[in-house]
Amino acid sequence: MPVATSLRPRVVLAPLALVASVAVLTLGIGAASASAVTTTYTNSTSVPIPDAFGGNCDASNTDGAATSTITVPHAGGITDVRVAVEISHTWRSDVIVDVTSPAGTTIRLVDRVQRSTGCGSSADDLSLQLDDAASTSVESYVNPGTYRPMDALSAFDGEDAAGVWTLTVRDVSTDDSGTLTSWSLVIDTGSTFAASAPASPVSEDAGAAVFTVTRAGALGATETVDYATVDGTAVAGADYVATSGTLIFAPGVATQQVSVTLLDDAAEELDETFGITLSNATGTPTPELSVASAAATIVDDDGVTPSFDVEASSATIAEDGGSVVFTVTRSGSTLRTDTVDYATLGGTATVGTDVAAASGTLTFAPGETTKTVTVVALDDVAFEDDETFELRLSNAQGAPTPTISTDRAVVAIVDDDDPAVFSVSGPAAPVAEGAGSIEFTVTRTVSTTRTDTVDYATFVGTAATGSDFVPTTGTLTFAPGEATKTVVVALTDDGIHENPETFELRLSNPTGVVTPTIALASATVTIADDDPAPVVASALSDTGADAGGAAALAALLLGAGLVLTLVRRRAVRA
Repeated sequence: MPVATSLRPRVVLAPLALVASVAVLTLGIGAASASAVTTTYTNSTSVPIPDAFGGNCDASNTDGAATSTITVPHAGGITDVRVAVEISHTWRSDVIVDVTSPAGTTIRLVDRVQRSTGCGSSADDLSLQLDDAASTSVESYVNPGTYRPMDALSAFDGEDAAGVWTLTVRDVSTDDSGTLTSWSLVIDTGSTFAASAPASPVSEDAGAAVFTVTRAGALGATETVDYATVDGTAVAGADYVATSGTLIFAPGVATQQVSVTLLDDAAEELDETFGITLSNATGTPTPELSVASAAATIVDDDGVTPSFDVEASSATIAEDGGSVVFTVTRSGSTLRTDTVDYATLGGTATVGTDVAAASGTLTFAPGETTKTVTVVALDDVAFEDDETFELRLSNAQGAPTPTISTDRAVVAIVDDDDPAVFSVSGPAAPVAEGAGSIEFTVTRTVSTTRTDTVDYATFVGTAATGSDFVPTTGTLTFAPGEATKTVVVALTDDGIHENPETFELRLSNPTGVVTPTIALASATVTIADDDPAPVVASALSDTGADAGGAAALAALLLGAGLVLTLVRRRAVRA
């Protein structure tokens, strides 16, 4: 609001001394009921009140709003509420104050004091207590004191006090602002009754189910509450004995119990429920029913406790794409829903490398007796022994808790990675030295699915390298699917008449992802001589030499030829 032409003297008001704990206020804001508990809650954190952005003395203006909250931790039926407010603000007639309960009820405490004379009052600040019992309305506020709010605080009576309370302060005119310095709630609560069931399900043969009724809040007077059993899925007369009555709480008494007799039959049945309800609470003021009902569960004791077993469809599976189906069977009672966890665990096999990981929870609905889990083997390229893994059961859940009779099934994975096997062979019959070459065949058997290699080399026998055959070495590479390779060794035709001779082709150093083996490491072949034997000259004739001379000459020539032949062969072998 615009400032008046004459200066307005400010009156500094000391804040109210507000109690921040459970107590009866001594401010004279109203007397609490003798059977109620009075508690004061205070928020002393200052909150700025922003100035409105348009309009003057306009209650619909929501621009300039400040909020503050108080959390009431204790439940109780409200019998009376008082509010104290400290606000520093120029032009107190610009201010509207509302309070909202945890239940969402909002009432207006202050609405532009002295607004009937317009919004031009030059007075500042608000320091007041608001009580329905006050004789003067807050609209007539002049000096600090106790006033009747614009709306009745009795709108909160009967609500539960527990929860968050919110105070909203709005400035509805321009040019002024202020601060919400502090505020307090003074709440009277009567007693409350709450019913609670047994903490856990009760066995049918336990004899009784015990409910508890708790009184909270004001305990200084005698109060009563009625109770009665009520059917759920359990039926009075068949599963329990119907019970009703009145509980009398003497001063200071906070709890009482209601024992309901259970009826044990011989029939297997599902868990059943029944409860109690509270009604007709009496006292001054009338107690609230904060929890009016509670339900208990009766657990049947006539069924056979469920039990789980697991079995594999096969003791072995193939590594290359094999799988096994595990069957989990529930025996015993099947009336209820039961669960059991499963997981693959490695033995000599590794989960994730040799067998797929599988885990989860199997849920057996009422009537279900079997579930299946399929686990797949993972194919690798390692040559290895057969390996084992298992499916294991754990953590059976249900009411009653099932047992696990057979908690695992073991399966072996059969390896499919046998190594390749190499063999070499040559011609079975001798090959003439004039044939030009000899072919050897290298064969790969057992496994031909991968790339494998093997080295080869010629070795002398009675045949000599260079004069009888060309030495040959190398490496054969077998691609996937290839089973045979050929090695060709060239022959040397020496033109010398000689005996049959031999040499061999040997295999060595097999390599592959799975190292191959060699079954036949060498093959020996024979070279057949194709040169004619030498011709020896006949005895001298017509020379006039005598027969003895001719014979001697022939012997001499034959000997010389044999020596030359031997010398040549030795030179070649050297």
